[in-house]
Formats: sequence, structure tokens, C-alpha cells
Amino acid sequence: MSLLVPCAILGALCFMGAIQFGRFGLFIGNVEARPHGVGRAGAARSQEIKLGEARPGSLYAVTVWVKDAVQAQGKGAVRATVADASGTVAEKWLHSADLDFYLTLRPRARGPVTATLSAPEGTRLPDIGVAFKPVPMGGARPEPLAAHPTESVERPSAGNRQPTADNRSPAVIAAQPNSTWETAQRFEFGQTIYGSADERPYAPAPTEDAYAAMFKGFQWFRFTFHGAEPRLAYFVLNVTDRDVPLDVDIFQPGEYNGKADVVPYNDGEFIYQIEATQNYPGLYKFRTRILRPGDTYYVRVDANHPAWQLHTYDYPIPPYKDPRQAVRTGMDFLVNMGDTWLSNTPRRGSVALRTSMAYSETHLCIACHPTQFTTRGYLTAVHNGYPPIQRPAIEFLADRIYNNARPLYGEPDTNWVRVIYSARTVASRLPLLADMFEKNITHDPPRPKFAVPYANFLKIHYRDVKTMPGNETDGCEPEVSPFEIATQSWQTFDMLYRETGDKQWAGERDNVERLAVPYKPENMIDLNWKIHFLATIGRERYSKELDALIDQLYSYERPDGMWPYPFDKQARPADFISYHAILALALAGRRPETDEHLARAVDACLKAQRPEGSWEGDPVYQGFNTPFRATQFAVMALSTLYRGPREPTFITTLAPGGPTGPPGWNAGSPYPPTKLAANNLPRLLDQLDRFWDLAPEPALRQIRNVLLTSDQPLAREAAARALGHMADPSSIAPLITALGDSSKMVQSAAAWALRMILSRRQDAAPRGRALLAAALRSPDARRRWGATRLFNQHFKYLTDDPELLRALTERLNDPVPSVRFQAASGLWRWYYWKADDRDERAAILEALATRLNTETDGMVRRGLHESIYDVLDENTGYMEAWIRTASTQEDKDVISKGYEAVVRDQAVVLARVLRNSTALGREGILTALWDFHTRHMALPTL
Repeated sequence: MSLLVPCAILGALCFMGAIQFGRFGLFIGNVEARPHGVGRAGAARSQEIKLGEARPGSLYAVTVWVKDAVQAQGKGAVRATVADASGTVAEKWLHSADLDFYLTLRPRARGPVTATLSAPEGTRLPDIGVAFKPVPMGGARPEPLAAHPTESVERPSAGNRQPTADNRSPAVIAAQPNSTWETAQRFEFGQTIYGSADERPYAPAPTEDAYAAMFKGFQWFRFTFHGAEPRLAYFVLNVTDRDVPLDVDIFQPGEYNGKADVVPYNDGEFIYQIEATQNYPGLYKFRTRILRPGDTYYVRVDANHPAWQLHTYDYPIPPYKDPRQAVRTGMDFLVNMGDTWLSNTPRRGSVALRTSMAYSETHLCIACHPTQFTTRGYLTAVHNGYPPIQRPAIEFLADRIYNNARPLYGEPDTNWVRVIYSARTVASRLPLLADMFEKNITHDPPRPKFAVPYANFLKIHYRDVKTMPGNETDGCEPEVSPFEIATQSWQTFDMLYRETGDKQWAGERDNVERLAVPYKPENMIDLNWKIHFLATIGRERYSKELDALIDQLYSYERPDGMWPYPFDKQARPADFISYHAILALALAGRRPETDEHLARAVDACLKAQRPEGSWEGDPVYQGFNTPFRATQFAVMALSTLYRGPREPTFITTLAPGGPTGPPGWNAGSPYPPTKLAANNLPRLLDQLDRFWDLAPEPALRQIRNVLLTSDQPLAREAAARALGHMADPSSIAPLITALGDSSKMVQSAAAWALRMILSRRQDAAPRGRALLAAALRSPDARRRWGATRLFNQHFKYLTDDPELLRALTERLNDPVPSVRFQAASGLWRWYYWKADDRDERAAILEALATRLNTETDGMVRRGLHESIYDVLDENTGYMEAWIRTASTQEDKDVISKGYEAVVRDQAVVLARVLRNSTALGREGILTALWDFHTRHMALPTL
């Protein structure tokens, strides 16, 4: 059974090129001469290139790339086919939106490896580069790890964490052919698989069947589980700078129609089903399963990105008697489930193809359940001593939170979140999540213009308020307790006072306390949050009040250790309310060892953990039935009562002989090495995957050297990724160079790494932005592609640079279509974060609209339409909820009039462009005013 759908091959086509040697391989360029006088000008041409001799049991890195992207225009395309002695292994079209092709080859037979390049008749062929490099394996094949290395209970068993003493490899490199289950590649559970899915089109070619192209790129792996007993397994698929959905799934051997086949394996699958309003419903980058000793399993990876990593983890099967194990499993489930939700965001938040623009609103979604509840639960556990093992997931969630903020109309230095009704709740919560992330993991200084603009919105809300406002609607049940908002507001104002010394924040903090203390709880959620509030602001000072509230809480506890929502002992209990009660009691200083009420509740909580690691019970009182709300409270409660293996003051060595500091990214993970394994690619990839905290300079020099000199694209990509995780400010120049790499996986990773550095390292950011602007103006088209790729998402902290904006805007006139498309993609996102800057927003809209006068490339033209739509679109319904939250009519009017002024300015810009437009431009602008691809998805067929 094959999941590859072959595309039509355009005949036996021919070309002749000049060949020269480069550092990474052969360069094949157009010449007018033809071999042996064969062929004629304008005829179809092809050439088969012998790359080298290969033998089974070895791996080879093969790259084919268009050297000068300017030469790949319109419908022109080159068919690249890689074959070993047994025949074709993989093939792909190279064209203006997909300029290179990488694959790791495992030859099936001894003999030559060839690359055949072909193009349709009449097509001018671009200069092509080809590289064929043996993959260094350290003199031996990597051996699998044992399934269960000895580990403490506080973190998952994961063989990818540490090489075994007998020097067997912790990593496997995915190698072709492995596109069917029959050719599945063997690995041992616990090994990390590093691979590339570049045989799948980055974007379908103009002449290619786009639907058939989406069935390419599946890769298969198999393992036999050697554990002594059944275990819960987590499969976590990671990519750098995701932009389309990805998926991993699990199968077992079986039969179909009487023939051997694989069948889905679902034992241990999470019960939560994400709202099926995505472009690809049912795709998940995270899967849970229960593995049984001696059984064989097949893993299907649909990474949909040029480079990927598959990590596997295993745990005892819940429920547990050990609360620390419950925390470890629950927090890892929580953060990975939230991350997978955002990798395939509902309500069309993710595009199916990179040749269309994302819808602005849902693209930056930070929905409470998958984003804020997950982050709050996970970071609370980290604060309480549990290491951040699931680093890519929490890194992405935090990055999304940092980059969602949008300027509020009319109010200076004030932010809002346009995807959520609950304005008070979100404005008070987000600064705390960022603060927890910075204090417990990155140890970065606070991001500029993040917490204060949210606090300024809270000031607007509390201005002249004499009594505490009540519940806040969240769009569904349950409404948000005013005590939750008060707790978060008090903490946000207190945090800013401690950071800045500005007494205005102390005054705002104290005002919240005056409003909240006399307010009476109206239900059990209120009661939990009032205990939480008083325990947070002064447990000793409010001890009498806390005792009375706890007595009230216990009066509603059921014999099974659960609580209802209303003050009604006969009402049905709710899991999330009960677990929050445990947290509130823990914050108030109660212990299960001395409090039978709390002991009963903790026992009920532990017994309720599901086999996949979550808490998801009866959805009573909840409009959204998800595992996020209950699991976060269970993790927060249990980790507060039972601290993890490290204290916040624990000092960890980042590397032997290196600097020391508070625990961060590397807490609980193997130390990064001091010397990289240059002659062993699997081990090198595993080593580079360990660098998250900023390493000593000798290690950083080695990583930069890998980025700039390695002949292995997977190594260069991993080096760029490591430098981005660490946000190494001294790596800006090498990463700028890597923007022009011959492989898009390296270009994309370098762009992402630069974005992380320029966002996190404010001292280095001005110099870095200047170098980035120069890269945008580089004569090298591949470097311009890499530079515009940086603006794919999450670059809010680069938008205070007018010169960088000018450099990006210039790329709308780039000779390379994919560069123009990426420039448009960056510009509408830039507008999102600068909607309060009249000159910049007008310049962006005018540039996008003006380009429609001359743009004829179909992909770019659609991108311009959709970019203008994204600029003009606003969720006025959500905005109205934020306006209502302002306490004075004056502020309500300021916000409303601010929005109206922006809309008038948009109309003025478009009218001016329309008056001077060509017919092509007018049609494009008018289309952009109403048409967007997601609008068609709900229309009935006529």
C-alpha cells in the first residue's frame, strides 16, 4: 500500500550544461553548446548526471538546487529525479516557489547514483547545482538504544536524552526509500529520528496536480517495543518555523482484503478531538499510545516541512499513586496537546498550501484553552521544580503569546487581543505568563512593549471604578470569575512596580486589593479564586479570612473529594473546579498530610488521570469540552503540593567547564557537549539538539563552523536551529550568510534563528536589523529569499525599524516571484503590529495595492489580494467587547473614534491608488476588498 501518488512526468527531456566544482558539489549551468551536436535551440532537453558510486548500508546526502532564482520564472520548471542502481528513489519539480530538493539516500544496491534533470520543450533551463556527499557515521552504523534507560520517575524515559555507555547512537537519520509501510525504516523506540520531507512539494509546480502533490512526502518507520511492561508513549513531531499542518500517526501489522497491510493502532489515543474546522482535520503533531512488550509498530510521518525531528517518550500508564509522576506526565501532555492544536489551528488558522496567505485573525490565535491554560499549567510546574523537557512546544507557545499583541485604536501604548472576548482576563494574564517564562526558563529581560501596554488597558478598565466589576463573559460557560481577574491584575501591577519602581503601578495594585477583598463569592469558582487571591497577596495578613473561606469550601465537598459549581451540595461535581480547589488550598498553606479534606481531594484527583496522561472528565458546566482547563489545574495543584526534583535556586552547569547559572532550558536534560562529533552526523544532530541555554564561546564557535562549512544540509539546519534556541547574538553574521544556502531547510532555519535573536537580544538587534536590511537588498536571489522568509510570522519586535520596512517593501518589485510573495506576506503582518502608526500603515497598504497594477504572476497576485484583505479585516465584534470593558464613556469613544480614523485612512489610500490604477490594478483592488479563500469554504454548492 503506497501513499505516494505519482505525478505525470513530462517525457524524456534534455539539456546540456557546463559543469564546475564547488565546495558542496557540482554546478550545472546553461551553455549554448550542445553535446555531440545533439538537440536544437528551444528543443526539450535533459541530462543524466552520475553523482558517484554508492553501496548499501551507507547514507548519502543529495541536494539539487536552482542557483539563481531569477532564472526560475512563470510556468518554467525542472524535473529532478534521483535514482540508485535499482531505479528511481524520489523525484520533484523545481520551480519559482520551490527552488531546491534534498534527500538522504540509503542505496538499495551497489552501483551509481544519478540525478536526471529534465524540462519541457521551449523552457529556458536555470543554472542548477548538484551535491552528493557521503553521510559521516563515525566509522560504524548507529546502534539502537535500549527502550528504557535508567531514569528518575520525575521525567519521561527517552532514549534521545543521553547516549548509552557502549557508545551506541541516540539518533537515526531518516533515509529514502521509506515512502511505504513495506519499506519502513527500522529504529528503536527512544531514538530521535532526524529527517527531511523535501520530496514533498514546498509548493506545487504550476503544471503539477496540486491535490496529488499533497499525497507525497509520507515516510514510514517501524520498531518493536522491548519494555518489560506496557507503557504510555508520546510521539512528538517537531519542525522549525512551522507554516502548514504536519502529522504523525501509529499503525500495527494487519490485513486488508485478505492481504498483509497495516491498520491504525489507537490504544491509548487521547479522547479529545479538536474542532474540525481546519484545512486538514485530524492531523496532529503529537500522538499518545500504549505500547505493549514484544509488539511491532509502524510510525507514519507526514512532516510537510523540509526538516523535521521525531522525539519519543514513555511513561508508566496512569493513574498513579505517585503525584510527582502524575505531574510529569500531565504537564508533558498538556503542553504538547496545546502545541498540536496550534499546529493545525481550527477556523482555518493554518493554510493548506504555502501559495496562499493565512487568515490574520486565527493565524495568531492564542485561544485560552490550548495556549494560555497550557502555558500557565506548564510554567507553574517548571516554577515548582519540574524540568522543561518539552522545550519546542513551550518555546512556540511563548513566542505566539509574545507576538499576538495588537495596538488598541486611539489609546497610546495600549494593547488588545482580537481573538478573545474576555478582555480583562487576557490583559491581566498574558504579562504573567511572559514573566513566568522569562524567570523560569529563558532568564531574558522583559520584552519591551509587552507587559506595560496590557497594564495600560487594565488602567482603562479600572479607571474611576468604585466597586469590583463582576464576571466576564468568555463566549461560553463558565464565565470568568472577577476574583481570577483581580488576582492576575494585582500580580501584573505588582510585577511592574517591582520591575520599574514606578509608584503608579503600586497604586493600581492596591486599588485592586481594595475592590476585591470585600466582594462576596457567588459560586464555587469564585470561592476558589478568592482563596487563591488572598493567599497570593498576603497569606499571613488574611489568615482569618482564609480560614473562614476554607471552612465554607469544605462545607460543599462531596464524600468523593469533588466539588460542584453552584453553592448546592446536590449539584453535579466538576473536575476543573475540584482541582482548582486543591490548588487554592495548597497556596493557602494546607497539606494533605494534616488535612483529611484535602487528602481526599488529592486522592480523587490522582485516580481521575486518564491513561493518556490528561484529566478530562464530565464536561458539565463547560461550553468547550477540552482537557486543557482540568489538566492545567491538576498539574498546578499537584506540583504546588509536591515539588519537583529541582528548586528554583538550584545551580546547573551548562557544560563541563562552562559558566553556571540558574536552571533554564537545559534543566533536566543532558549537558551539551564541549566538543562536537564532526565525523558522526547522527551523534552531531543529537548534540546540536541539546543546545538551548546560551553556551560557552568555544562551543558556539564550533556550532557556527558547522553552519558555515559542513557539507551536510541536516547539520547546517541543526546548527542554525541551535543558535536560534540560544539566541546567540554573535551568530548574526553567520546566519545572514546562511540565508543564501543551497537548501531551503537551512535558509528557513537561519531566518527563524535570526528572528529569535533580534527579538530576544535587544542590545544586538539594531546591528542585526541593519544586516538583515542589507540581505534583503543582496544581489544574491537565494539570500533575498531567505531574508524575506524571516517575515513568515512572529516578528513583532523587529517592526520599530523604518529602514527595515523600506527594505522589505522594495522586495514587492523583486524579479523573483517567491520573494515578492514572501514580501507581501511580511508586509500585512507588519501592518498588524503597527496599526497605530499612521504613516507606516498607509505606506504598507499603498505599496500592496500599487503592486497589483503590474503583477502578473498568479501566485503573487493572489498573495497581494489576500494581503490587502488581511490588512483591511478587523473583528469589530471582539473589539466591541474590549470597548465595553473600558469603564468611562470617554475611553469608549476614544477607541471607537480611533478605529474609525484608521478605516477612513484606508479608504483614502485605496481611493488614491484606484484613481491612478491600470485596469489590472483596479480589478485586483476591488477583488481584494471582499474575496479571501476562507470565505469560500462555507458556501453551498450551487
